[in-house]
Amino acid sequence: MTVSMGSFIKVRNWSDYDPDDQDDIIHHNFGKVCKIIRSKGGYEVVHDASKAYRNIYETKSENKRPRLSAKVVEKMRLSKGLIRMQQKIFDRASKAASLRPVVKVNDFADKTKIHYDLDKNELRINGDVVKCNNHPNTLRAKARGRVRVQLTDDSLAAANITIITPELGDVVKVEFPGEGGSTVGVYYASKQSTCPVLGKLYSLMYENTGMDRGVNRLNNFLDSLPPRAWESDHCGGGHYAPFGYGIRNRPCGNPASYVNGTPYALSNMKEEMTPGITEVLSKVLSLFSSISMKYSPEEYKSNEVLKGINERLAYPPNQGEDETWFSNQVIVRRIGKGKRLPNKSREQSSVCLHTDNGDVSTKQPILYFPSGGVNGRGGGVADSDILVGEKETGGHCVRIQTCIPGTVCIVVLDSKSQLHGVVNGGECKEDREDSWVVRIVPFLQETVLSWMRKNPNKPPFDTFGNLLPSNSNNTISI
Repeated sequence: MTVSMGSFIKVRNWSDYDPDDQDDIIHHNFGKVCKIIRSKGGYEVVHDASKAYRNIYETKSENKRPRLSAKVVEKMRLSKGLIRMQQKIFDRASKAASLRPVVKVNDFADKTKIHYDLDKNELRINGDVVKCNNHPNTLRAKARGRVRVQLTDDSLAAANITIITPELGDVVKVEFPGEGGSTVGVYYASKQSTCPVLGKLYSLMYENTGMDRGVNRLNNFLDSLPPRAWESDHCGGGHYAPFGYGIRNRPCGNPASYVNGTPYALSNMKEEMTPGITEVLSKVLSLFSSISMKYSPEEYKSNEVLKGINERLAYPPNQGEDETWFSNQVIVRRIGKGKRLPNKSREQSSVCLHTDNGDVSTKQPILYFPSGGVNGRGGGVADSDILVGEKETGGHCVRIQTCIPGTVCIVVLDSKSQLHGVVNGGECKEDREDSWVVRIVPFLQETVLSWMRKNPNKPPFDTFGNLLPSNSNNTISI
């Protein structure tokens, strides 16, 4: 049996999806996802992740034709033209991206390789052991994690590593030569950006004045969070405020109604400032989704597949944006003298060399927003460069400048399989007392994804252990 475009069948097993199969098609339908894939049984099937078509019918037999109501048939007929129109838009965007100036960095013939052995906590550069400092947060938390190296300019003095800066271009794609061909995407959105979507991101965060400027709104909300909202990172170092859904512990008050192993809204979701933070994050990640669709369509498609499994676990949720980027949690960090937490040293506030083993192995962005300074667009901030490797032990690496006043920087990597960490010192010549960088890190946890696969239609719990209503796709109860 062949199911034509416009028919909608629920896919039971998402492992059937092959992102490398060129016959697989993904249609984007105003933030909802319709997927045509080929199952292991040889059928062409379609899954629609939108509420309107979820559970319309399921194929029971190769020789039986599903019965559809006249109402459903009319919905599908009307959807065909919209779906095809959206596919044409997607195709045009992908084609247009290939015509834009994308700078590729792929020559590593004479570049240094590093090797980080986490078990020994040993860093080697071109085979030689390098003396390094250990991050103080990891030293004090041996029971919860492992001691980890903190990179510095001195530890990398002998390394010949490619440095990525805005001078290379607004869009830089790093293609490592190793087995597997891992990549890193780097985007710079500034007033000079010629790409319309990068220009929109710059305008959102740095144009206008006062609270109409996105970066000012975000920092105002973060300033109003209570001290309890900020947690010490015992694995990666530094401090952060988490938002979204978690699964590791239990909700507030340890309620009897909560079912163990079910995702729930984190405690920060009940803070008064969280709706404002969520609004800004939603707009920012919506624009990043558009950027990804233009310049990295395969990464965009992979994220859409994850979204289609259970969109109720999305944070930030869809707040009416044309595009959304899927993650179940976002952490916010602030690095720099201007917003260093009280009684925390420069060394404690940095982030060590690490991989995020609890995350899903998929591409996710880290977004950097310079803040403070003379005009509110940021200033010099030390310890703001990030080193990203081709694999979990390092290999070839790039060092990326992330703090450029008045410029949004986005670094796209696989945090589980690519070694990364902050370089203390950085390329900054002036570490200003009034400047800092806001860093936004969305991700998807393995445990949450596992639950999503087993419960494709179930909502999570709220912060108090109550099951969120089934119609809560676009809102989070606090």
